[in-house]
Amino acid sequence: SAGVVAPRTTTTVPQRSISSVLWVGDSVAADLAPAIGAALGAAGVDVTNGARDGVHLAPTAADDDPRGFYGPMLAAAGVDAVVVQLSYWDAPAATDQLVASFTWFRDTVVSAGADLVFVTPPPVRTDLVDPRFDGVVSIAADLAATDPTHVQLVDTTSLWGTEMRRDLDADGAPDRKPDGVHVCPQGAARFAAWFVDALDARFDGLTPAFPSA
Repeated sequence: SAGVVAPRTTTTVPQRSISSVLWVGDSVAADLAPAIGAALGAAGVDVTNGARDGVHLAPTAADDDPRGFYGPMLAAAGVDAVVVQLSYWDAPAATDQLVASFTWFRDTVVSAGADLVFVTPPPVRTDLVDPRFDGVVSIAADLAATDPTHVQLVDTTSLWGTEMRRDLDADGAPDRKPDGVHVCPQGAARFAAWFVDALDARFDGLTPAFPSA
């Protein structure tokens, strides 16, 4: 569907059947949400879009507590899997706070009977790169490694690459927006087709459809 195979990043892959997904993340995830809904819907999976501008998992200020945003959403979701695209907004948070927040999120999802899938975001333009974001991905990877039955990490590097490119296949239609952060409709469609295959490799219950569907 996208010309590449999404790699598995854990050795134990749960083959639980899923029929419903909550998609969450920041404004980049919001760009991807319409295509995610279309692709997963065509594959037989219901999607609830919980992506919002600027949201993240760890507090970055004294009056900032993402649990107030995510707590009610997760409690009401009633889905088989929660998919969270990791956010660059989490990069400035202290490591202990990241661990506590990500662990709370994992525990809340799993206690609701759902599986958790972390997804790495597309790269941003060079002047916005924050090396601290590597720590965010590392914490998600640790959670996936310690609980592979319930937690997965999907690395999207094979699709997006390691540097921001506006046109991934030089077809003249942009995949990324001019700000070097967000995603155009074609890039969203490309990602969604790729991501359905990634979920299909990890879970039962999906029937990936050709992108025209």
